Formats: sequence, C-alpha cells, structure tokens
Amino acid sequence: DSFLVNLVPGVTWCVVGQPFDLVRVRLAAESPGAYRGAVDCLVKTLRAEGAGALWKGLPPSLLISLPHSCLLFSTYYAFRPKTPDTDDGYTAAFYAEVLRAGMLAGVPITLFQNPLDVWRVRSQMSRQLSGATVLGNLLKSAPPSIFMRGASLTAFRNIPCTGGYMVCYEAVTAYLNARKWFASETRALMAGGVVGLFYSLATHPLEVLRANVLNSDATSGGIVRVARKLWGEGGARRMYRGVLVSITKAVPVHAAGLWSLAVVKDLVETRRKENDSARPDLNVGNHGELRRSITMRAIAVPGTDVTMQRHLAGKLR
Repeated sequence: DSFLVNLVPGVTWCVVGQPFDLVRVRLAAESPGAYRGAVDCLVKTLRAEGAGALWKGLPPSLLISLPHSCLLFSTYYAFRPKTPDTDDGYTAAFYAEVLRAGMLAGVPITLFQNPLDVWRVRSQMSRQLSGATVLGNLLKSAPPSIFMRGASLTAFRNIPCTGGYMVCYEAVTAYLNARKWFASETRALMAGGVVGLFYSLATHPLEVLRANVLNSDATSGGIVRVARKLWGEGGARRMYRGVLVSITKAVPVHAAGLWSLAVVKDLVETRRKENDSARPDLNVGNHGELRRSITMRAIAVPGTDVTMQRHLAGKLR
C-alpha cells in the first residue's frame, strides 16, 4: 500500500505540470528574442504544433516522476523524525533531523534522473521530432557521456535543495496544524502551494542553467562556461527568464501533489482500520482476545498432542 501511495504525487505532478514545464524549458533554453514571453511561447507552440505538443516529453517525465515520487517519500518517511506530540517539540533539533532525512531522500533519485532529464529537455526543445525519435538519435549519434551532462547540478538540486524543501514543508504544516483552521487535507494543499512558491523562486536560476547544460553537448563547454554565457546575455534577468511560468506551475503542482498524497494516505489508513475492526482476532490492541484466538487455533490443529491440548486449554481458563 505504501508503495502505491508514494506513487500518487508523481502522477499528479506530470498531469498538472507538463504543459507548464514545456513552456518553462523553451523560455529558458531558447535564444533571446525567440519569444516575447510565456503567453507568446504558448500561442506559438499551439499554432505550430497543436495542443498535444504541450505534453511533449511526458514519457521521460513519467519515468522520472514515478520513481522520483516513490523513492523521495519512501526514503524521507523512513528517516524522518517522529512527529512531536506538542507544539514545543518543533525545535531546531527536529528540523535538523528533517533536513537530514530530506537530503538522504535526494540521494537515490539523483542516481537515475539525469539521463532521463537529458531526454526530456531535448524532447521539449524539439519542434518536429517525437520523444522516441529524439531518444533514438541520442543513442545512435551521441556519446554515452551526454546522458550525464549537468549531473552535478542535478545532485545539488536533489540533495541540499530537497532537504530545504522538506524543512519548509514541515514548518508550514506545523504552523497550519497548530491553528487548525482547515481540514488536514486542505492544510496539506495550502502547505504544498506555499512551499512550491518559495522552492521555485529559490531554484529557478539553477533550473535555467540545468536546461541549457542538458540541451548542449561537450563542445559548448562545462557548467561554468554555460553559466558565463547566460549571464552575458542579460545577467540576473536572464537567469530568471520564465520565472512566472515556473511559479505558475510550482504552486498548483506541489499543492496538488502533496494534497493527493495526504488524501490517499488517509483513505488507505481508514480502510486498514475498517478491515482490522472487522476482524477482532487481528486487533493487536486487544492482547487478551488475540492470545485467546491464537491458543484456540493451536488446540484445533490436527495431531496436537493430548497433553499439549490440556495445557493450552488450561491457559484459556
């Protein structure tokens, strides 16, 4: 159950976020002057390629998001500290443990994500070729090292930035929970939106740099050379090109993803409690009844020694 639950945010991220991501990538990686802004990019894409183009790069995005979501939340909740019983428990030590758990969660997703990100970005930058054709061309003509371009940027985004993301999420969630203004699912929706906003603003320059590195080859130079080129094209303004699209995407995507996780977790937990209550013999909260049920079953096992049966029967008295 937990495996399937942890996949839910990944599906939500892709379905809601893919059109935003395509516009963001094209604004970030195209040369200056190609588009007047996000709306112009969207209109030109729809006119030239149709509505289906908005979901270009969806297969690699799903291949990224599903294991990303599963590994991220599985690893995070495995290392996350226990939720404090009172508001006073949300101390610096608690958030330090949250930061560690978030950073550990970023390690496994980094190991497989970069090759898929190269495929995704190049599919989104392609005007005429399908994602499968882009992948085929990469496998035929590009050196294997092309799939690891920008790996250090991916690691930085996935490890320390994920730690910060989780600290922010836990802090906002604790703030909302302490006031109990809304239902728990609504609080998860609001916390996801707030965290998505700040995370997007903080990491957007990194994402612009990643998009350009992933869409280039070795002849374009390394990360430093690409960064200098981008800065020379417009300084900080160039590094924040497409930030409104990024924010417009991040708020609903993170809100919907964390909301869907909270809703499905509650549904699974409710179903588990209903199943347990329907089978009293499995209700470990009632230790006496559980022990009695197990003992009666042992007596009924064919071939049980008579002396043992008498001994077990005595235990029931």
